Amino acid sequence: MIYNFISEVRNGGAEKVVLKLHGAMRSAKHCDTRLIVLKGDGNVENGLVSLGASRFYSINSFLIFLSFVTKELKRGDVLHTHLTPCQLYTFLLYPLLKLKRIKLVTTVHSLNTRRDNTFFGRMFNKYLYRSFDKVLCVSSTVQIYLISRYSLKNTIVVINGVEKRFEKISKPKDSIKFLSLSRLHKVKQIDKVISYFGRINNSTSVLNIVGTGPEEKKLKDLVTNSNLKSIVFHGFSNNVDEHYSKNSVFIALSLHEGFGLSVLEAMSFGMPIIMSNIEIFKSLYSDYPKELFIDDFEGFKNAVSFIQDNFEDIQRCCLEYANKYSFENQMNLLMKIYKEE
Repeated sequence: MIYNFISEVRNGGAEKVVLKLHGAMRSAKHCDTRLIVLKGDGNVENGLVSLGASRFYSINSFLIFLSFVTKELKRGDVLHTHLTPCQLYTFLLYPLLKLKRIKLVTTVHSLNTRRDNTFFGRMFNKYLYRSFDKVLCVSSTVQIYLISRYSLKNTIVVINGVEKRFEKISKPKDSIKFLSLSRLHKVKQIDKVISYFGRINNSTSVLNIVGTGPEEKKLKDLVTNSNLKSIVFHGFSNNVDEHYSKNSVFIALSLHEGFGLSVLEAMSFGMPIIMSNIEIFKSLYSDYPKELFIDDFEGFKNAVSFIQDNFEDIQRCCLEYANKYSFENQMNLLMKIYKEE
């Protein structure tokens, strides 16, 4: 049995990947799999079990985790954790889990966590990651970071995948509909997206911003104070595919990413991406046109012109990457890891 443990099911990229993989594995009948959610209402549905913890970090939450692991997991099972709370509780139960011959796997979904920025946090990470049989990295950038910082020898790259699409967006005829889809956090640099869009001075174009987060009020005030009429905030959406299919160009100007799932999702619709010139994007999309990796407004302006002149070629490149980083490839690699002795 494969047990995937995650803190909660909400709107982040890691949660989205885990939920989709769980559903895909159950549908494909690759294995017996259950998704265990630490915080929630205690429901059990479609192989998803909520343990009903009210907080991420508490003695009671740990005891709930301990009770489930003790009663449910058997010799030969796989315990695959995602995000800090479940990683921590697994680390604390390491002697028990090894005694039960449980295979321990964890996925590192992002870089530059708060723990990485303190001495004690780095010491904790070092011993935590070494307690797992396999540490899965969502990109080679994450793997290189973990090896260089913690000298790990148990890492393997498992790149996130996307579903195959049977439709692709059409080349815009007149106005360009730009899309930004992410959590509204300062690391995503949505303020820069707004600024660059406002400066291209094209009254027929539109910028659609999908997502919520701590920067939302600040960003809305920026739009109001700048008197930008063609920017629309859509808030949180349960149907992101609709936004991908109705827009023309995706913008991702993050300061850093562990992977950047929304970029690959947009590519699966054949949507050209203007992205920040950061290592993770350059390593994942090394054959993508260099004109679309930008550092400043001049780069943004040139990227828009480049897309207008080369839309079909860029779209073809995007679809090739979506096919390369597919759900099927991700599931097959995960199953191989789970079955390794």
